[in-house]
Amino acid sequence: HLAIARKIQDSFGESQALANVGEVLYSQGYYRDALAKHEEHFALTQTISDRWGERQALANLGRVHLALGDTDVALAYLEKSATLAGEIQDNLGQGQTLIYEGDVSAFKGDLRGAIAQYTGKRDFCESGRFLQ
Repeated sequence: HLAIARKIQDSFGESQALANVGEVLYSQGYYRDALAKHEEHFALTQTISDRWGERQALANLGRVHLALGDTDVALAYLEKSATLAGEIQDNLGQGQTLIYEGDVSAFKGDLRGAIAQYTGKRDFCESGRFLQ
């Protein structure tokens, strides 16, 4: 998919393919390689003004940095993702980011903070905002 998107100069397709490759690498534990693909994805989303893709890339970068143990960097990316999700009214993305921010708190050993984030996600879902 990535090679085809590049061949036909489909920037949106290339962007999504980069995200997909990054997620496959992440799921296999190749975090540095995943980071490179997600950074490439992020750069391309900015070039093509794809704010939804940019929000996704920021969240993915946060997840990879968490897997690498870079909690402060992870949280910075996730906060940017949450802010952008609010700007573009991506309610599902906002809820997703709450989960990832909870994961950062749990990784740091802040279980109360993690519970607060996860509770925020539950409250967010119960409000029905993610369906709008």
